[in-house]
Amino acid sequence: MNTDDNSPELLVDDPGSANRASAVVAVVAGVGLIGNCLLTCPHRFSDGHHTDPSLLKHVVSALALNAVFPTVRGVEIRNLVFYSAAAVLAFVAGLKLLTATRRPRISSDDLWDIRRRASRPYFWWALLLLVSVISTTFSHAPRELIGQTFIRALHLAWWLPLAALLTPEHARRLMTALLVILGLTASLSCWYHFERGVPGQRLGYPFGNALFLAACMLPGAFLSASLLPAGFRASAWRRPLILVGLLIAGGVIVLSLYLTGSRSAKVGIIAGGFVFACLASPKRMRPAVFVVVLVLAVAGASYFQSFRPHSIRARLDHEWPYAMVMFSQKMVVGHGDGAYSLLAGRIGREDQLGDPSVMSFAKNTIVHAHNEFLETLADLGIAGCIALVGAILVTLIHAVRFVSSKDRTHDPSRWRVIGLSAALVAVLVDQCFEPALRIPGLAPILLTCWALLWAMVRRSAAPVEARSDQDRLSNSKVRAAGALVCAAAVGLGYLGVRDWQGVRARYDAEVALSDGRLDDAVERADFAAQHTLAPHRRVVPRTIAVQARVIAFGRVLENNERPPNDTEIALANDARRRISQIERAAPRFSGISQLQVSVCRALVIACRRRNETRNEQFFAQSLVVALERWRADEPFLSAAVVRLWQARPGAPVTDRLKWMRCLMRGGEIDPAFRSLFAMLVQHPNFATVLDDLLNIANEDKERAPKAWKDSLSPETLRIRALYAAVQGRHREAAQFARSAADLYRRAGTRLFAGHIAALHEAVIYEFSESPVTGSDGHLSRLAEAWAVEGGPTDPDTPLVGPIGWTRLSVLLAAGREQEADRQIVALDQSKPIELTKGAALARIAGVFADDARFGEEAERWAQRACSLAPHLPSPVGLCVKFALRRGDDDSALAAAERVIELSDDGQAEWADRFLDTLQKQYPASTIWVRLGRTFEKADDGMESPGGTDSSPSKE
Repeated sequence: MNTDDNSPELLVDDPGSANRASAVVAVVAGVGLIGNCLLTCPHRFSDGHHTDPSLLKHVVSALALNAVFPTVRGVEIRNLVFYSAAAVLAFVAGLKLLTATRRPRISSDDLWDIRRRASRPYFWWALLLLVSVISTTFSHAPRELIGQTFIRALHLAWWLPLAALLTPEHARRLMTALLVILGLTASLSCWYHFERGVPGQRLGYPFGNALFLAACMLPGAFLSASLLPAGFRASAWRRPLILVGLLIAGGVIVLSLYLTGSRSAKVGIIAGGFVFACLASPKRMRPAVFVVVLVLAVAGASYFQSFRPHSIRARLDHEWPYAMVMFSQKMVVGHGDGAYSLLAGRIGREDQLGDPSVMSFAKNTIVHAHNEFLETLADLGIAGCIALVGAILVTLIHAVRFVSSKDRTHDPSRWRVIGLSAALVAVLVDQCFEPALRIPGLAPILLTCWALLWAMVRRSAAPVEARSDQDRLSNSKVRAAGALVCAAAVGLGYLGVRDWQGVRARYDAEVALSDGRLDDAVERADFAAQHTLAPHRRVVPRTIAVQARVIAFGRVLENNERPPNDTEIALANDARRRISQIERAAPRFSGISQLQVSVCRALVIACRRRNETRNEQFFAQSLVVALERWRADEPFLSAAVVRLWQARPGAPVTDRLKWMRCLMRGGEIDPAFRSLFAMLVQHPNFATVLDDLLNIANEDKERAPKAWKDSLSPETLRIRALYAAVQGRHREAAQFARSAADLYRRAGTRLFAGHIAALHEAVIYEFSESPVTGSDGHLSRLAEAWAVEGGPTDPDTPLVGPIGWTRLSVLLAAGREQEADRQIVALDQSKPIELTKGAALARIAGVFADDARFGEEAERWAQRACSLAPHLPSPVGLCVKFALRRGDDDSALAAAERVIELSDDGQAEWADRFLDTLQKQYPASTIWVRLGRTFEKADDGMESPGGTDSSPSKE
């Protein structure tokens, strides 16, 4: 280290030891960055990997350590490398203090000079860590949140040695190494993308996520640009090599950024570019640059506000406001470091019905705010956020002073400082939109850029006032501090290794649970819950452990008819206790209400067997409460409604209608919904209650969506449409469905799933009214429904999902089989086209078999189905029915014998019941006597082969 380095944060000014320490931390950081960027640990390789004959296979296998250390996400090994390297860096810093031979240049009074300390980022880092400790200690769940405090300490352990110990020379070398590592990572990801990528797929390997990869690649674009001036100053023979290398590295990194398709990275590039241009420009031009930045920032915000895809809307309408709600509850020091990942979900549960497209917990869970600063505000309050922003601003202020200094005009580090400043700002802006900093991979890259920036600009700080020997800190105090740092480094390294073991144990627990090894699953899950650091990742294995215990108690009840003993009952009570603990730490955590249902149900059975009537009644009431919570937590889950329906046989119609309308809010309805609806319409008060709700829905047609008297009015109209369809009034049903679609349209993209379903149902009802004619109109309206989510609007374009199956039915009913073939290819390529087409025609024929208006068409569809899929018994069964209707007993007998012949062991019971149903409908036919020699009557109650469902679409 140069002896003219007057930075006041260097406690020990020993040039020899400082150079050695600087070299060591640079090497350790470089090795850590290599492992952090390139290593993975998947639980299995892709199918394409096993069949890949190229060199890529061997490279990927080596970097994935041959998949011998599997974890859930496959990227957790990055944390192991990061945490271990951070501990080594901190240990090196501690050793430097421990082996100090010169007294420091500062006194104890200097350490307590708050104004001077606050002008350096160290003070703000210390404040941030202190706030984290205090906030977590007094949080609602310190046991779960303490891990995030340790993670923050590990971040400091990486940043501090680099920022304080790197000499300018080693900082420049580490900066070049970082660019090389990012360039290699980008090259590998592009190679993987073009070798194995699917057309239209975003680049994600080796980080597993396009957004996270883009965040990690962002600094490389600015580092490569900032090193170009140094390349031009190189010697004649080195200049072309350096420049070509920089252009290749920068080009590959920019290409990788483009292939990720990350909008937040694009915003980061723009922000970093403006910082780069501003710092590189003369002082007199900087105000104009700032004005341009402000104008473009406002324009960009307006653009994103108007565009508002689901990811942007999730942030603006939900995740960011949740952070502000949490901040308003505890404004000073927040709820605890990492508390957002545990507490935001309870707020999100309430918003599911208002925006199921992005807030359905069946598809998504709220773990992060997708804005590092807002999440810090929720976790650590205004104190923590000020500390974080203060550490960043102090660094950038010194960088601006360094660049603006006349003495630095020709300094070779000037352009490097500009590039690092732009890289830091770019990543921080990117982190205003996604949570990569809390996911393995980005943290060491960001911290390295930050530390390198400070290491280069700290020499511009004001010199320390000369101190006499008696005023300086004694070496004993410095060495004692070094011993403490070494001990802390060892402890943090231990925690980092245990975190790695914890995430592996979680994976092992999930595998053991799926294999039925419950004791092993409990042991591994408990270990993972104890040693994983990230709060959310700490709670997940606790739910796995509870699930394994509940399943184990369930097995006791299933395998033995005897009353369970006290030890076995204790197993269930232990599961209940653990569920309560999870509920306190993470209210309404994903899946926990369903576990509560399972354990309460098991205890009801157990108490019944033990003749404990009072306990049985208590757990029966607890079961109903748990079912209510489960349905509220998963309002779009049919299984939850079915279970609650059974547990509350006396529930009023208003409650049941609300449950069912909530199911409809999620989009398409399923067979379970239709079964529940068939029971509901039998209730004597159903029509009256539905009419009352319909009156409210009609009033809401004249109101703005936010002023709806009943937030579920669109679903009321869909329920009314289904009721009309059941009564055979399909035209009226279509009108109600279109009215529901209009309400959905006015509500906007929040309810697009219901909007699509309503338009789809309107087509189904219209098709049920006229299946043969009007196919062009049906196809146009199906395309209109598909376009709600941004799909193609061309009626000739094949569709997928339930709408695609309805489209197939429309085409087949109209006799447009060539178009139907293309639709089948879009829907299902696993089966022959003829088989799928035959099954679809059989369904259509079954739906219209009893409709006198379309009897001839239904018979023709059934015969066509028999020719296309001769091995399916259902279309042949329809031929029996049509032959009996015509009085053609010979044809009916032949078809009935064919049904029996085609029905294998799995369908024999169906064939028996089906023929028995036909015998009751046509008892005068002679085929029953002739068939009786080989046919034995089965139980009553078989429906016709087409079923009673009026929908021709595949559910």
